[in-house]
This record gives sequence, structure tokens and C-alpha cells, in this order.
Amino acid sequence: MCNSDITIQSVQDKTLIYREADEELADEIQDEILETLRRNIRRSRRNHTSFRNDEKTQTELLTLIQHLEETKMGEKVPNSSKLYKPVHEMAYGRKTNGGAMHFKYTHVEKIISDVTNTEIHRIKHPDVEFALAVKIYPYSCNAFSIWVCFLAFVP
Repeated sequence: MCNSDITIQSVQDKTLIYREADEELADEIQDEILETLRRNIRRSRRNHTSFRNDEKTQTELLTLIQHLEETKMGEKVPNSSKLYKPVHEMAYGRKTNGGAMHFKYTHVEKIISDVTNTEIHRIKHPDVEFALAVKIYPYSCNAFSIWVCFLAFVP
């Protein structure tokens, strides 16, 4: 038995309004995550920490992250051998530990905790070098796609 005279009203507005992506907020969160991770890593290693902060390393890591975001969004076809080639070249024959991690934004502490739980920063070798990059892609309605690339190069 179906009564076709019943109409159901929607509670949703007829027009959806989306707020623009907040680039400034994304930059603030990005800086906070990067600085908090660096500080926590240095603290856990008693300030005997070497970070590769040179422009070439940052450019390569951010290019990797850009490619991963575009792949996630369906804009590129994944090609891991080509994608990670610059990372292997950065290693200079060293063993590479770590990689890129993706997060949806909930709060900074959760991201810091998840990255710290990888325990990459606990590698004991005295000559280990770390590379760290953070990039946030803001979308409408304060949705953020967050990438953290954290690598350790061990002799």
C-alpha cells in the first residue's frame, strides 16, 4: 500500500553555501605542525639532530607531496618508481626510513602524535640525517588535506 499523495519536505536549504578555502589558516596550521615536529624531534634526541633544510631537499619533498595530492584527487596516475626516484637520489647511498603520511585535519596534537608514533626519530645512529616537510591543501568549508613527509637517512 503506497499513498502517492504524501510529500516529504527537505530540511536542507535549496542553495548550499560553501565557504572559500582559508589559505591563511592553512599556512598557520602548517607552520605549527612543522615547528612542533622539529622541536619534539630535537628534544627527544637531546638536540643531537641534523635536519636537511636545504632548498633542494625541501623542493624535492614538496614536489613529492604535490604529486601525491594530485594522485589522491585523481588528477594524476600513480607512478611510484618515478615518484620516489628523487628521494633515493637524496639518500646518497644511505638507507632511507620513513615516507609521506596523509591526514585529514582534526587537530594538531593528533597529527603530531601519529607522526611521533612512527618512531623514525628514535633511530640511534649518531650520523642519521632527517628531512621533514609539511604541506596543507585547503579546500572549502575549512577542510584540509595535510601531508607530512618525514625521512631518516642512515649511513
